Amino acid sequence: MTTFRSLREDLYGYVDQLREALADPALNEFQTGTPSPEAKQAAANVAVALGYCRVFGLDAGEDDGTLPALEAIAAIEALEDRVAELAEAVETLPQRWDDAPVGEEDALCADLLEQRMDLWVAMAALGEAACEAFIDADPLWETLHDKLQGLAEKIEVVDRQMQQREILELLSTLVGTELLNNWRQLLVEPYRSFAPYWLDGTLEEIDEELQKRFEQKSAWLSRLPPRRAGAAAAREQAARRTAEIILATRVLSVAAETSNLVEPLAMLSWRSPDRQYYAATLWPSCHKRGQELKLRVFRTQDNQPATELAGAAVEFAGVQSQLTPNAEMPYKVDDVYEFVKAHSPGTVPLQINGIPWEEEEPDTR
Repeated sequence: MTTFRSLREDLYGYVDQLREALADPALNEFQTGTPSPEAKQAAANVAVALGYCRVFGLDAGEDDGTLPALEAIAAIEALEDRVAELAEAVETLPQRWDDAPVGEEDALCADLLEQRMDLWVAMAALGEAACEAFIDADPLWETLHDKLQGLAEKIEVVDRQMQQREILELLSTLVGTELLNNWRQLLVEPYRSFAPYWLDGTLEEIDEELQKRFEQKSAWLSRLPPRRAGAAAAREQAARRTAEIILATRVLSVAAETSNLVEPLAMLSWRSPDRQYYAATLWPSCHKRGQELKLRVFRTQDNQPATELAGAAVEFAGVQSQLTPNAEMPYKVDDVYEFVKAHSPGTVPLQINGIPWEEEEPDTR
């Protein structure tokens, strides 16, 4: 794994989980031949553990790094199985809640959210792997990109299941628990600003709504004569799993601009005024300090590097440089990160030989 330092001290053992995952002997299969299902699961464990280090800003020291493309592809294949397991868990949650002994319902919901959280953080680590594979011109880049996109689509299907009102009401019973509080407090940017729906206040809003309904129902019962109140309470109990869980049929409306996934990469691109050339660079959702990327310039006709432009003066997001013989401009993410973050798509400028190029709509990868 390519080594770099992260940001924070470990508090809850996530770095230890990463070290344990890296120590799995099944990972040796990636050096000797075709990985077995056990090796793929081991790679998935590394992706999850590394992802927690990313979203919580933890410093794993010499154990930190980026998954090689081959291991990332294998991890995705194993994670697809976990997505299927999560989908089944979501579908059966209401019945399992009904059947669970009193006091064990929260554990069912916590287990489900932990599975979903694992997938969310793994996307951060896999996005980094895809970014590095692209930068290094790894021959497995296209395969990794396609696999990652497929995994994201499968997760979106599960998210639609989880965002059904009935499921969200069950999950809202975890509001106020240390599980949600710890996750929310540990998040670092940019993940804190784009927290997923189980950490962005959605569950808290549902919990508050249910509490108000319960209080209104309790007030109504208190005004009835004792016999009528008892009968009404019995009907209420029979119709609902618990007094706090009031099932509805409509699906929670989630804001369209809210993303439930960590989008691993965005392709920023520009066209020359004469349309003969285009420039592109991948932009990761997770900003790593000290990370270096490349802006590349290609011919539109054959999609090959525009080597005839070698030495051309380039100004990208305020950073000035020259194109290399391979028609590339290496740059440090730190130098342009604040500029890109502060400007909307269509306003990140690129000039080559003093001529502004037109920015195109970003392609989310």
